[in-house]
Amino acid sequence: MINLPPTPSPKDLYKAYAEGYIGCFLDDPQLPSQARFMARYERKKALESSSLPHVEDGLDLIRAGNPGGEGQCAFPWHLYVKLDEMEAQGRAMKGNQLTGDCTSWGAGCAIDIERATSILEGGEFESYKAQRCTATIYGWRGHSGQGMAVSTAARAVNQYGMGVEDMYVGGKYDLRNYADYVKLGMSWGGRGTPTDLQAVTKENRVKTVSSVQEMEAVMDLLQNGYGLAVGSMLGVADSGNPISRRSGSWSHCMCIVGYEGRREILDQIGQTKPVFLWDNSWGKWNSTTNIPAEWQPWSEGMFCLSWDDTWWAIKNGDNWVFSDFEGFPIRKIKWLMI
Repeated sequence: MINLPPTPSPKDLYKAYAEGYIGCFLDDPQLPSQARFMARYERKKALESSSLPHVEDGLDLIRAGNPGGEGQCAFPWHLYVKLDEMEAQGRAMKGNQLTGDCTSWGAGCAIDIERATSILEGGEFESYKAQRCTATIYGWRGHSGQGMAVSTAARAVNQYGMGVEDMYVGGKYDLRNYADYVKLGMSWGGRGTPTDLQAVTKENRVKTVSSVQEMEAVMDLLQNGYGLAVGSMLGVADSGNPISRRSGSWSHCMCIVGYEGRREILDQIGQTKPVFLWDNSWGKWNSTTNIPAEWQPWSEGMFCLSWDDTWWAIKNGDNWVFSDFEGFPIRKIKWLMI
């Protein structure tokens, strides 16, 4: 059994996941039967409780009015980084996970992107406050060990909501700093977050959580400002120029935060199909060179994958998208003007 050191560095995380550390529960033959059972059970429960189990069934308006695809691009994480710099001292997408809570980082990143898009599109800047608090997601993983299915996170934020990095219940819960509160998320796992904290987080329920299974849907969602949490056995090399390649297997959750489909850029980087931009929760674990100017700012730990490698993760993964609305409204964003 692979364990993490008490305060793992980015390289420690890379090594542990490559050697078989289980951060994300998946129904994959490489994982133990208990993790596979939990993944199947949680996915079934999440699909049953969702108002839109499969996002492809609810994209008619987006596909008619603002679809994604070849010839276009979308960089939803730009909105998130911009808002976080304006309202919360630019802490977004920095640091690295310190335990097996990658699913709460990946799902939290996708939710923060949705929050940022909704807030910036609506102009209600003051409602942001801070980035997500991973403990209020990871505390619902359903057991006292490490690791969590993405489906579990989706169902948790839909039913119990999520907190941001702030003080709660008159200062009883100080959730302002990840390094300080991470142990709370670890300790809550077998029973969920405390009742008095739930009373607050339920006010911030994510209204729609949906599974994603098609690449065209991935581009449609990114085009309209939604990020996607992807749990899979995808492993990635620790360097890219600017495309990284699939390498090894990680039981891991990460977030797709953008895509590039413009022909001039694809020709420049030697690709024939759209490529996808990913965020990881390991801090500065990798290096990427020759990043196109339009992709900046490039947050630490990000990487870019080809269509084929991204499709491998999507078709074999447990993938979820989040909306603060009933369904997924159209949002026409001028990505190159942000």
